Amino acid sequence: MKILRLLYFVLMVAVLHACSSPGSEEPTSFSSADTAKLAQIIDIRTFKPTKVNFKYTYIANTANSQRFGVPGPSYSRLEAVLDFDAATFEKIAEGYKSAAYISPNLDKKDFSFDWLDADVRNELDKIDSTYKPAPDLLFGSDKNGGLWLLDKKILLIKFSN
Repeated sequence: MKILRLLYFVLMVAVLHACSSPGSEEPTSFSSADTAKLAQIIDIRTFKPTKVNFKYTYIANTANSQRFGVPGPSYSRLEAVLDFDAATFEKIAEGYKSAAYISPNLDKKDFSFDWLDADVRNELDKIDSTYKPAPDLLFGSDKNGGLWLLDKKILLIKFSN
């Protein structure tokens, strides 16, 4: 019985040590207006924006080099404003008008990024709050993201689960 208790105690200490080991790294976050950097995160080959502004956050949750490090899933989030010329934006808007889809579980407040400039924020604020964003069918985030179409601009959210 003493051996069983000792084994139980050792197992509990090992589990507690593994859970308390720092497996998560600090978030890496950066903002940019570089189209080439954005192209490394999403596919912008088909509908290339004329201008971008985005914030990307990545949290790597990998095991450290300690014996009991416990890895977990990593997380990323992209918030972006993509500006398009009139012809390209019209193609995008027409495609969404003819598509039948179910809106993602996102709301207007999700697209009110804290770093938006005043003009884009004002344009977003003027839109009826009952409008629902569209799923991202263009840039590769599928069900893990959404789009909000403005005037020749798209607000994009892409995240990992």
